[in-house]
Amino acid sequence: MDSPDRYPHCVRYVWRGVFEKGETIITVGIHERDQVFYVNESMYR
Repeated sequence: MDSPDRYPHCVRYVWRGVFEKGETIITVGIHERDQVFYVNESMYR
C-alpha cells in the first residue's frame, strides 16, 4: 500500500458509470512533478 504522503499534491477524480448490466466507480489519481502530469492511481469496481 502506498503512503498517503507519497504524492502530497495528488488530485483524485471519481466517476460513476451506469451501464446496461450494472454500474461501476472509476477513480483516477493524478499528480504533477516538474511540469509533467502522472497517473498514480487508476481503478474501477
